[in-house]
Amino acid sequence: MENYHELVSSTRVMLDRSNYGLWKSRMRSIIRGIDAMAWKSVTTGWSKPKVKDENGVESNKEEKHWTETVLKMAKFNSRALSAIHASVTKNHFELIQGCETAKEAWEILQTHFEGTSKVKSSRLYYLASNFENLKMGEHESVEEFSSQLSGIAQESLILGKKYKDMKLVKKFLRCLPSKYTAYKAAMSISLNTDDLSFDEVVGMLRAHEMEIDGGKKGKGVALVSQELDEKEDNDDPVGMLVRRFDKVLRRAESGQRRGSTSRRAAEGEKRTSESQKND
Repeated sequence: MENYHELVSSTRVMLDRSNYGLWKSRMRSIIRGIDAMAWKSVTTGWSKPKVKDENGVESNKEEKHWTETVLKMAKFNSRALSAIHASVTKNHFELIQGCETAKEAWEILQTHFEGTSKVKSSRLYYLASNFENLKMGEHESVEEFSSQLSGIAQESLILGKKYKDMKLVKKFLRCLPSKYTAYKAAMSISLNTDDLSFDEVVGMLRAHEMEIDGGKKGKGVALVSQELDEKEDNDDPVGMLVRRFDKVLRRAESGQRRGSTSRRAAEGEKRTSESQKND
């Protein structure tokens, strides 16, 4: 890839103590984007070709005698190493400044941040605890909360533990505030949430969140919205069910309020009539 410098510059994330999981995932994508051979130099390594003299003593082969294949591997190793160098701060660069291969630099940073197996286990326990204790605030958006869950899941994956979609979905639905009660009920009736991916659930809830946050609409806007809803119902039976379920709940609540007002008015008239008779 000729424009690999642009790729590295435009998509890189600077490594620090708090974002190693994000950095590792992003750098993996960046180096793969440079070329498959560049990522191979990170995973399998690259070394200078050797040559032996008449006495069997081994030394580095002069670059002018390298084959075309060796030159190509050397180039992609250099590009991968350059991408790593460009994404670390001065303090972290000092850890890898003596490395001649991308694999060596990658492994040094990995050991520095992930540590030994004991340190890794402690970090996984910490992430698992955060996952279980994470709560969604009443005014927190679906996007904000789902990003927190995704962040924990991604870092855990890098450390060797994978959270399945089923677990993420159950955790997400369990933490939803009361304003999503109707939607959760509709989903449980019409869908098997065990078969849904985390991204699908987040997408549906974000769409419902926009409906909730839309507030009251003008008559003209409401009419347009109704027409759009009817059009979408043909393609989205789940959305249709949820919208109808919400409307039924709103009508029931409205009916309860009107009924309560009517009863209070009737009781007031009755008391007035009795008072007039007594007078």
